[in-house]
Amino acid sequence: MPAAADGMAITAIARDLRTVPDTVRKWGHRFAVQRMAGLGDRKRAGRPKRFTDVQTAQVKALACELPTAWGVPLSRWSAAELADEAVAAGIVEDISASTVARWLADDAIKPWRHRS
Repeated sequence: MPAAADGMAITAIARDLRTVPDTVRKWGHRFAVQRMAGLGDRKRAGRPKRFTDVQTAQVKALACELPTAWGVPLSRWSAAELADEAVAAGIVEDISASTVARWLADDAIKPWRHRS
């Protein structure tokens, strides 16, 4: 931290960076102990991702195709049917309809509104 090395007070650094002094102390301590490696991302709380980005994209691509292209006797997909077909196609091992619906909602994909 150049400002700290120049003798600037932690409160002044925090004010310049628009943060609180505790944050400046935390990052300054990490840098002092681990140098540049201490400034990298660390593991975060929460459950790890269960599905890869590729799997997500494959399910979304499946939703953009007509069910008849996959041999499914439907006029349009529902989230539950997409989840079942993604498992049957080997894209994912197991997935819920609500997860599929959330992925599709993120990109405003609405296969159940398709008109042929």
